[in-house]
Amino acid sequence: MAFFLVTNFWENGANELKQATAAVRAAKEADVKHFIWSTLPNVEAISRGKFHLPHFTGKAKIDQIVKEAGFTNHTFVIAPFYYQNLVGPLAPQKQVDGSVGWALPLDPNVRCVHIGDITELGQHCGRSICTPG
Repeated sequence: MAFFLVTNFWENGANELKQATAAVRAAKEADVKHFIWSTLPNVEAISRGKFHLPHFTGKAKIDQIVKEAGFTNHTFVIAPFYYQNLVGPLAPQKQVDGSVGWALPLDPNVRCVHIGDITELGQHCGRSICTPG
């Protein structure tokens, strides 16, 4: 049996650590064999404290709980920044220098853009269930 967990930082009153810990405990009690956790990078660690993004770092801090739970298999899914975000509240903003663009917490040593279509995430999670490990 597989279990997929994503928490919602933006939900009013949400406590992701509490929610995830309860979900991990319930999954262990239900004898889940494959736990899939939708996590994000620890931006504070990557940026050496320059950027504070609790909706990323909070999820990253749960990774260890999942690892230590002792599931037969666990998969960490890092969902990309979705194209769909760019037409809503995360549309380009005016920058300090007058240009229009974004300030994104990307590793400067990795030359890639972690972006995708929101409708594709389920396919990737499905593959991890079919081919764990």
